[in-house]
Amino acid sequence: MLYWTIWLALVLFVTAQYGTRMSVPESRAPGWVAWANATGIALCVTHIVITMGSVHEWSHTAALDATARQTASVYGLRWGGGVYFNYLFVAAWVFDAWRHSRAKPGFASPWLRQLLRIFYLIVIVNAAVVFARPHTRVLGAGLIVAMLYA
Repeated sequence: MLYWTIWLALVLFVTAQYGTRMSVPESRAPGWVAWANATGIALCVTHIVITMGSVHEWSHTAALDATARQTASVYGLRWGGGVYFNYLFVAAWVFDAWRHSRAKPGFASPWLRQLLRIFYLIVIVNAAVVFARPHTRVLGAGLIVAMLYA
């Protein structure tokens, strides 16, 4: 249950990104995009809660330490700040979903949209490819390709 929640959340995230791409600039995204965003966000938060409870025993310090070990094994830098990037990813997703559900002319700026997309891409590349289990990296690569298309 731990891993399927985040993979399904990421699929819904990319699907919603595609839906917002299809919408006319500065207009509301199609109704199904709001459903994909809400469901994806709920699954992403569920993943974080399950991880904190079952993997880190509700210790934020343990989560930071585990993330620092993983980061050191991949990048050679012992840094646990990736945990905060996960929280920021969820917050940005909520903001972005809200923004697209309430779009008004002039509300969004192109640079903000591109900045968010770059941030999303960096987080998803790290989560779904770099730090993913080897047998799921193909799915992660597919998400990245779909995200780039969206």
